[in-house]
Amino acid sequence: MLYEYNDFLESMIFQFKEGHDVALADVFFYSDIKKLNDKYRHCAFVLLPSSEEKLKERGFLPMREMLRRAHVEIVEPFYKTSNYKQSLQSFKNRGEIRHVMRRKDDVILPKKRLVIVDDVCTSGSSIAWAYQLLSSHTYKIEVLVLSATHLFVENCDKKDLKKQMMFSILGHVRRKGKVK
Repeated sequence: MLYEYNDFLESMIFQFKEGHDVALADVFFYSDIKKLNDKYRHCAFVLLPSSEEKLKERGFLPMREMLRRAHVEIVEPFYKTSNYKQSLQSFKNRGEIRHVMRRKDDVILPKKRLVIVDDVCTSGSSIAWAYQLLSSHTYKIEVLVLSATHLFVENCDKKDLKKQMMFSILGHVRRKGKVK
């Protein structure tokens, strides 16, 4: 996790994704791209899916664009069965992603460590379901998120998940402009 999700980051991601402002793609991982390339050079990044409707509307895959400067293999083993937008769901209903996200039968996973990558983690439901769908993979699976909501970070702090290495942290979480 690189950043705690806040109003500024929310507006930047919205402008990038919904405003189709592809020029912003490089800013999200800009200050960490060298660390990212060094740490994950022998891994494959697994991207979470957008719906076909969103892909047609935007004309690009947001996370693929954000990671275009990363020198890692990118795999897209999932698809959505409908135009389901996780951010429009209540916290309670976010687990319904398991009815929408599926694994593509024709995508063979590389024989190396996988890193599930997402832009915003609110409840962790999408990541948890992606992990479940990849459970037959025999290599290590990690998670890297650009940002996580305050509630998610607070919950992880309470459960001491960072020290237990339950998810990957590239550096220190940046909260309100300060490194913690």
